[in-house]
Order: sequence, then structure tokens, then C-alpha cells
Amino acid sequence: MSICRWGFGSDVYVYEAEDTEGKPLLVCHSCHLVSHASFEVRETHEMIAHLEQHRADGDLVPEAAFERLRGE
Repeated sequence: MSICRWGFGSDVYVYEAEDTEGKPLLVCHSCHLVSHASFEVRETHEMIAHLEQHRADGDLVPEAAFERLRGE
């Protein structure tokens, strides 16, 4: 499921996925903070911190992405 997509109001694409063992992952796809590789974490708080880094770098990250990650 998509947390947020590139486009109007978002400079990031974050989605839920599974690793090769079927364990859940959160993915920031083609992330410029990690040389355009995919940034993958298992913990929600880690992705929230990552998205806060994007904002600090001047990227647009919709507030709805944080709300979805927090389960609001």
C-alpha cells in the first residue's frame, strides 16, 4: 500500500512491501538521500525519522504520510 506518491505536494514515494521472507518493510523508493537507491526499514518510527530528514532537506512530504504511519 502506498503511504505517499510523487506528485503535487510530495517529493517522495513511500510504500509498504515485503522482503523475500515475507516480512513487512517500509520503502522510500529511489531516495535521493541514499543516492537514489531504495531506503528500506522495518520500524515505523525509522521511516518517520527518515521523512523528517527529507523535510529538513527541503523536500515536500505530505502531513498525511506521517498520519498514515502513526495510524491516525
